[in-house]
Amino acid sequence: MIRSELNTVLFDLDGTIVEHSHAVLPPLLAEWGYPRLPDEVKSAFGIEIHWFYEHVLAAEEQGWVPELYRQLYARVLHRMGIPDSDGSRVRAIGDFYETHPVPPLFNDVRPVLFQLTAQNWRLGMITQRGRAGVDRFLDEHGLTTLFNVVIAGDDGHGRKPTVHPFQAAFVSPRRCRPIRPSTLATASTTTAKAQPRQV
Repeated sequence: MIRSELNTVLFDLDGTIVEHSHAVLPPLLAEWGYPRLPDEVKSAFGIEIHWFYEHVLAAEEQGWVPELYRQLYARVLHRMGIPDSDGSRVRAIGDFYETHPVPPLFNDVRPVLFQLTAQNWRLGMITQRGRAGVDRFLDEHGLTTLFNVVIAGDDGHGRKPTVHPFQAAFVSPRRCRPIRPSTLATASTTTAKAQPRQV
């Protein structure tokens, strides 16, 4: 595909522009008296995320099911041997992600985004994060005006790895390049027939 056919770059948020969400969980676990190394937390999320995406796809016809996130957190805690008989820690994790300070950008992200804009690329973002968190992130980092389209996880368009968020972005698959952190989103970009680029 030649450059003249491409006009849009679609970014994921966690793991692409900022560190994965699991990177901010260890301090919370330590506060509960269950310290875990970042690699252990990452491994637990990495194993359970496959279960998560399978169930996202299965639930898509019913619309997004927020309970899946809570089940994911519960499975991660169980895998790490952290008790949560009353579900209070799962709720605390959800609250933590909603209120946690905006994570820093990866090095060089800001100049890359501005350079792409200066070269007349259209920028988009498709993320699992809720709209309030995404808007806060963009505002606090001064990036709001750079993105032509932002599809958040609770916008009502379904979530990755389904194709629906990409369709909602009104971007031709032949004219965009998705930028993602790993192979976990392959199903969505493949279904959309865009050509993903991993980072």
